[in-house]
Amino acid sequence: MTEETVVIFGWEDWLVYGFALLGSLLIGVYYGCTGKKQSTTDEVLLGGRNMSVFPVSLSVCATLISTVSIIGFPAEIYNQGTMLWYILIGTAIGYIATAHVYYPIYYDLKITSIFEVRKGLDINVL
Repeated sequence: MTEETVVIFGWEDWLVYGFALLGSLLIGVYYGCTGKKQSTTDEVLLGGRNMSVFPVSLSVCATLISTVSIIGFPAEIYNQGTMLWYILIGTAIGYIATAHVYYPIYYDLKITSIFEVRKGLDINVL
């Protein structure tokens, strides 16, 4: 007979969670009240296209790597074996190919998503 372990979200956990939420809220309120106001969608979505490589790289990494994958990959490798490495290697190759093939096209066309390609290339698909 196995003994079941019950995990409880204690007061210390709630305290850390509360401070993280409060910090995020305060940063948003501070920059919302004192920061430079963006007037165009280009400034809001792309930072006026004048950001350096480092913040853009951090943004892309934060978008692509979720907390679920950071927590889940070690558990998946532990349970299923190292077959997941093949998927990760293929994903890395795909990211590199996308960065060198598609991103320059997006940048030259001055578009922000794949849904604007039809407009930017002036083609009719349907």
